[in-house]
Amino acid sequence: MSAEEIKAIVRRFFEAVRDGNHAVIDELVSEDYVRHVPNDSEPKRGREQWKRRPDGVPESQPWPIKQIVAGGDLVIVRRVMRGTLSTQRSGGAPADERVGVAHISVERVANGKLVEGLGLHTRTP
Repeated sequence: MSAEEIKAIVRRFFEAVRDGNHAVIDELVSEDYVRHVPNDSEPKRGREQWKRRPDGVPESQPWPIKQIVAGGDLVIVRRVMRGTLSTQRSGGAPADERVGVAHISVERVANGKLVEGLGLHTRTP
C-alpha cells in the first residue's frame, strides 16, 4: 500500500474513534491489535479498547489531527485536545479543569488494518 493509502486508513480510524463509530473500528482494526503504552506493564490487546472514551473526556470533545506522516507500513499521527474534563480522573486533574493533551501515535498497518500501535501523551498548557 502507498503512504497515502495507509494515511487515509489511519485518518479514517481516528475519525471513527472520535465519532464512536464501532463498525468502522471493527473494519479497520485487527482483532489481534496490540497497543503499547509507556508505564503500562502489559500492552493492551484487541480493538475493544478503542470503543471507550478516556475517563473524564466528554463525548463532544474532538481530538483533531494536527499532523500525519507515513513511511513503509508506519503512520505517525500528532493530535491535540484542549477542553474541560467532566469527571475527576484517578490521580489526575480535577473535574471542570481546563486541560490540554498532546498525543503522538505510531500505528503499523498490514493488509489494510491497524495491527500494532504505540501511544504517547503529555499534558500541555
